[in-house]
Amino acid sequence: MTLKKSAGLAMASATAVLALFPLTAFAASNTPVLMASTKIATAGQSVTYTVKDPAESSSTEYQFWVEQPSGQWTIAKNYSLSDQLTLSNVKAGTYEVVAYALSKSAVQAHDWTTAMATSPDSLYVNASVTLNVVTKTSSSGAVTATVTVNAVNIGNAVYQLWWKTPAGNWHANGAYQIVNTFTLPLTEPGTYEFVAFAKPPAALSNNVGALASAPVSISMSTPAEKVTLSPAVSGLHTGSDGVDPVTVSVVNAQGQLISNFNGSVSVSDSEGLLMGASGSLTNMVTVPIQNGVGQVQVMAGSTASTDQITASGLSAATGSVMASSIQYQPTWISMRDVGGNISQLNTIMTVASTVDSTNGDQNPYGLTFDSFKGTSQAPNPFYGDLLVSNFSNKAGTTGDGTTIEAINPMTGAVKTFASTADGPVALAVSPKGPLWIANFGTNG
Repeated sequence: MTLKKSAGLAMASATAVLALFPLTAFAASNTPVLMASTKIATAGQSVTYTVKDPAESSSTEYQFWVEQPSGQWTIAKNYSLSDQLTLSNVKAGTYEVVAYALSKSAVQAHDWTTAMATSPDSLYVNASVTLNVVTKTSSSGAVTATVTVNAVNIGNAVYQLWWKTPAGNWHANGAYQIVNTFTLPLTEPGTYEFVAFAKPPAALSNNVGALASAPVSISMSTPAEKVTLSPAVSGLHTGSDGVDPVTVSVVNAQGQLISNFNGSVSVSDSEGLLMGASGSLTNMVTVPIQNGVGQVQVMAGSTASTDQITASGLSAATGSVMASSIQYQPTWISMRDVGGNISQLNTIMTVASTVDSTNGDQNPYGLTFDSFKGTSQAPNPFYGDLLVSNFSNKAGTTGDGTTIEAINPMTGAVKTFASTADGPVALAVSPKGPLWIANFGTNG
């Protein structure tokens, strides 16, 4: 007995009767499951299928239907107590196998309505899926990718395309379709990854039922159009030994970071306050650009001024692309005198020294009030204290301090709160208790 391919339908039959059931009719927790010895085979191989039936009893019988590579469904094994089927000497193409479970009494009564069907199981013999990606840039600079999927030995194949953007997000074209060509815009610079799936119409529309291609990656390099400079704070106190990190970014015409751009750029300033590789101050440094980003550090000056930071001379490493003309966006950092004078205050009282008693750390920097009371079971012993970070070590090396002092503002008592910081510059107490520490460190 044979039946032409009918997508979305499962076949059930006894010796002389054929009934058709939608696959969704069997989506129950006690549905039998068909297990195959392999999903991918070579011509001439034997493949064994076993029904795993949670409702199996000593009187359960099984029937197996197979869709041949020609597209015809046939009864490969009629109802019997055997829950296994072996396909021998399989030929190139795709097979779909469906099993039915039915009690012996129902088989004898020809009551096919109570048969429980497995989901179709796909077998791919000498089959493969490959894809080819071709990119095209329009006169306006828009880039599109045309992806062509080729399926071998998959009859009446339908296709689905998945791709991962440079940001790491996966997308799909939608439902499986008979057209094997997909066109999509590439709007982000970086690496895209493509994976295609192909299957016969009757196969499950997931990675279990379909055959996947090997992933194909392409790297899209949009030309660098602009270099931007972004200081972290844009202002420093004169004579404070403070540092303002300036981020150097390489972007395209739309202002998007080019995450696969590598090269270098020259950065200059008007006050000679750029930190060179050796730690000395200079008015020009060469900044390496990796993945579209670099960084330069500006030290606080000794007098009030405005330091203008500019970039120039962007160069691209092999594989990175630059426009014929590059824009350079400058920035400014203000050097301000510390406002106020403690001598002008009416009452001056020394509360405590912040120099750590254990290792001599000094240079108080971060300050916060410990407002966390703790709990009745675990009260906070530092509640109400002033927490002060030491930015320098005993020798005065900035960024090498490791301690945080807890000062009782009423008694002046000082305790070491922490000793494992790394150049702590800022402190804040979490509403749930822990102290947040912004570490600068000697290495930035």
